[in-house]
Amino acid sequence: MIYNLGNRAVNNYLISSGVGYILIDTGYDGGFKRFMKKLKKNSVGPEEIRYVFLTHAHDDHAGFLNEVLAETDAAVIAHQKALEGLKRGQNSFEGGCSSHLAYIFCKILALFGHGEHRYPPIKEDYLDRSLRSIRSVSKN
Repeated sequence: MIYNLGNRAVNNYLISSGVGYILIDTGYDGGFKRFMKKLKKNSVGPEEIRYVFLTHAHDDHAGFLNEVLAETDAAVIAHQKALEGLKRGQNSFEGGCSSHLAYIFCKILALFGHGEHRYPPIKEDYLDRSLRSIRSVSKN
Protein backbone atom coordinates (compact mmCIF):
# COMPACT_ATOMS: atom_id res chain seq x y z
CA MET A 1 0.00 0.00 0.00
CA ILE A 2 1.24 3.53 -0.82
CA TYR A 3 -0.18 6.63 0.86
CA ASN A 4 0.47 10.22 -0.20
CA LEU A 5 0.48 12.16 3.08
CA GLY A 6 1.55 15.45 1.51
CA ASN A 7 -0.40 18.49 0.45
CA ARG A 8 -0.73 20.65 -2.66
CA ALA A 9 2.81 22.04 -2.33
CA VAL A 10 4.79 18.90 -1.52
CA ASN A 11 4.37 15.13 -1.59
CA ASN A 12 5.56 12.69 1.00
CA TYR A 13 4.80 9.05 0.59
CA LEU A 14 4.36 6.24 3.06
CA ILE A 15 5.04 2.79 1.63
CA SER A 16 4.08 -0.43 3.36
CA SER A 17 6.84 -3.03 3.48
CA GLY A 18 7.32 -6.38 5.15
CA VAL A 19 9.15 -4.72 8.08
CA GLY A 20 6.91 -1.70 8.61
CA TYR A 21 6.57 1.56 6.71
CA ILE A 22 9.06 3.56 4.69
CA LEU A 23 8.46 7.32 4.66
CA ILE A 24 9.67 9.04 1.51
CA ASP A 25 10.57 12.62 2.50
CA THR A 26 8.86 14.59 5.25
CA GLY A 27 7.77 18.00 4.07
CA TYR A 28 8.16 21.61 5.15
CA ASP A 29 8.87 22.57 8.75
CA GLY A 30 5.52 23.11 10.43
CA GLY A 31 3.80 20.27 8.58
CA PHE A 32 4.19 17.59 11.26
CA LYS A 33 0.80 18.12 12.91
CA ARG A 34 -1.01 17.67 9.58
CA PHE A 35 1.19 14.65 8.83
CA MET A 36 0.20 13.01 12.13
CA LYS A 37 -3.49 13.59 11.38
CA LYS A 38 -3.08 11.88 8.01
CA LEU A 39 -1.24 8.95 9.63
CA LYS A 40 -4.13 8.52 12.06
CA LYS A 41 -6.70 8.82 9.26
CA ASN A 42 -4.93 5.93 7.51
CA SER A 43 -4.73 3.89 10.75
CA VAL A 44 -0.93 3.99 10.85
CA GLY A 45 0.93 4.60 14.11
CA PRO A 46 4.20 6.55 13.96
CA GLU A 47 5.99 3.63 15.64
CA GLU A 48 5.30 1.61 12.48
CA ILE A 49 7.63 3.84 10.43
CA ARG A 50 10.96 1.99 10.23
CA TYR A 51 12.81 4.09 7.63
CA VAL A 52 12.81 7.67 6.40
CA PHE A 53 14.17 7.87 2.86
CA LEU A 54 15.21 11.41 1.96
CA THR A 55 15.43 11.99 -1.77
CA HIS A 56 17.58 15.03 -0.96
CA ALA A 57 18.22 17.48 1.87
CA HIS A 58 15.95 20.42 1.04
CA ASP A 59 13.47 22.26 3.26
CA ASP A 60 10.47 20.71 1.50
CA HIS A 61 11.89 17.19 1.92
CA ALA A 62 13.47 17.23 5.41
CA GLY A 63 11.58 20.04 7.16
CA PHE A 64 10.07 18.00 9.97
CA LEU A 65 12.60 15.17 10.03
CA ASN A 66 13.47 15.76 13.70
CA GLU A 67 9.82 15.45 14.71
CA VAL A 68 9.43 12.16 12.83
CA LEU A 69 12.60 10.81 14.44
CA ALA A 70 11.34 11.88 17.89
CA GLU A 71 8.21 9.75 17.43
CA THR A 72 9.85 6.72 15.80
CA ASP A 73 12.91 4.49 15.89
CA ALA A 74 13.28 4.98 12.14
CA ALA A 75 16.65 4.97 10.44
CA VAL A 76 17.36 7.67 7.87
CA ILE A 77 18.35 6.61 4.37
CA ALA A 78 19.96 9.35 2.32
CA HIS A 79 22.93 9.98 0.10
CA GLN A 80 26.13 10.74 2.00
CA LYS A 81 26.26 14.23 0.46
CA ALA A 82 22.94 15.04 2.13
CA LEU A 83 24.53 14.94 5.57
CA GLU A 84 26.10 18.39 5.24
CA GLY A 85 22.75 19.97 4.39
CA LEU A 86 20.98 18.11 7.20
CA LYS A 87 23.55 19.36 9.71
CA ARG A 88 23.36 22.92 8.35
CA GLY A 89 19.57 22.94 7.98
CA GLN A 90 19.66 24.71 4.66
CA ASN A 91 19.32 23.76 1.02
CA SER A 92 22.41 23.48 -1.10
CA PHE A 93 22.37 26.06 -3.85
CA GLU A 94 25.00 24.23 -5.87
CA GLY A 95 23.91 24.09 -9.49
CA GLY A 96 21.31 26.85 -9.15
CA CYS A 97 17.67 26.32 -10.06
CA SER A 98 16.73 23.32 -12.16
CA SER A 99 14.44 25.29 -14.48
CA HIS A 100 12.95 28.70 -15.16
CA LEU A 101 9.79 27.67 -13.29
CA ALA A 102 11.88 26.60 -10.25
CA TYR A 103 13.64 29.97 -10.34
CA ILE A 104 10.30 31.82 -10.27
CA PHE A 105 9.09 29.61 -7.42
CA CYS A 106 12.26 30.40 -5.44
CA LYS A 107 11.69 34.13 -5.95
CA ILE A 108 8.08 33.83 -4.75
CA LEU A 109 9.24 31.96 -1.64
CA ALA A 110 11.74 34.77 -0.98
CA LEU A 111 8.88 37.30 -1.03
CA PHE A 112 7.29 35.34 1.84
CA GLY A 113 10.52 35.21 3.86
CA HIS A 114 11.58 31.71 2.83
CA GLY A 115 14.30 32.65 0.34
CA GLU A 116 17.09 31.06 2.36
CA HIS A 117 15.35 27.65 2.32
CA ARG A 118 16.19 26.90 5.94
CA TYR A 119 14.81 24.06 8.02
CA PRO A 120 15.67 22.67 11.46
CA PRO A 121 19.13 21.05 11.38
CA ILE A 122 19.16 17.40 12.34
CA LYS A 123 19.51 17.11 16.11
CA GLU A 124 22.69 15.63 17.55
CA ASP A 125 20.58 12.97 19.30
CA TYR A 126 19.52 11.62 15.90
CA LEU A 127 22.82 12.04 14.12
CA ASP A 128 24.28 8.65 15.13
CA ARG A 129 21.11 6.85 14.10
CA SER A 130 21.14 8.68 10.78
CA LEU A 131 24.83 8.30 10.09
CA ARG A 132 24.58 4.52 10.06
CA SER A 133 22.11 4.66 7.20
CA ILE A 134 23.59 7.61 5.35
CA ARG A 135 27.00 5.96 5.17
CA SER A 136 25.50 2.80 3.74
CA VAL A 137 24.20 4.57 0.64
CA SER A 138 26.41 4.50 -2.44
CA LYS A 139 28.53 7.58 -3.14
CA ASN A 140 27.55 7.51 -6.82
